[in-house]
Amino acid sequence: MKAIFDVVFQHRFAQRFDLHEHRAYVIGRSSECDIQIDHPTLSRQHALLFCSEGVWYLRDLNSTNGLFIDAQRVEEKCLQHSSICRLGDVTCMFVPHHNQSQKIVINHAQWCGRQLAQMRESWQHSTSLQEVVSASQNTIAQVLQSDRTALILLNDSYVVPPFDGSTTLVQQAIESGQPCVVHNALTHQQLQHRESVKRQQIKAALAVPIALGNKIIAVLYADSLKQAHYFNEHQIFILQRFTQLIAMQLTLCQLNDYLKLAQQKMTTARELANNVRTLGNL
Repeated sequence: MKAIFDVVFQHRFAQRFDLHEHRAYVIGRSSECDIQIDHPTLSRQHALLFCSEGVWYLRDLNSTNGLFIDAQRVEEKCLQHSSICRLGDVTCMFVPHHNQSQKIVINHAQWCGRQLAQMRESWQHSTSLQEVVSASQNTIAQVLQSDRTALILLNDSYVVPPFDGSTTLVQQAIESGQPCVVHNALTHQQLQHRESVKRQQIKAALAVPIALGNKIIAVLYADSLKQAHYFNEHQIFILQRFTQLIAMQLTLCQLNDYLKLAQQKMTTARELANNVRTLGNL
């Protein structure tokens, strides 16, 4: 039986490893490990992950800081269901790929592709900014399975308008120009005291800058209030495809607004010119 093993870091998108039942995986800090987790609380060879007769097992390799599965310290345990594993201070998620779960993963990937195509097609004949914002937020919420999303439009001064999410994380994405993520905002040194985090009990959150050329024109934000929710590196790859499309569409909307404004000014100028000519003929 195949499985996935996600390493959930506090400040990085979860790293995903696809597991095959015909081999074993040494997990640890050493670069020679099959699954390397570069964290000081892990031993060089911390644990062994292997499959026997269709069942996965996780075994402690006499590590210094131990192995915990679903909050219990173990020497070895079979993993027949999705499990939260903690190696040292690093949380990992083990998810077995039963036939049904494989279908769900494949169907979700196909759905994401269809959504991208539909957004591209529907926006070919639309210059409505509200439609872009609404469609983007709804689609991304389903892609990430997050509780809330926001497409935040920026002005020339990169001012973040008020919204009920982590403004700090959004600002970090703007300043770095890179996607930013946190997987437990309530324990994050910088975010845990923020009013929005405490009020909404935000667990996982991400902010992805949307750039056109060298200019950031918007930020895509999403968060989750669920304890075990996290964002992985496969999702950010999909998001980057979406943000490219969103950037182009936002630019088209902006150009359309400029054209409308220019037309209004030209109409006003013609009316003024006609009035001046009328007065001159009196």
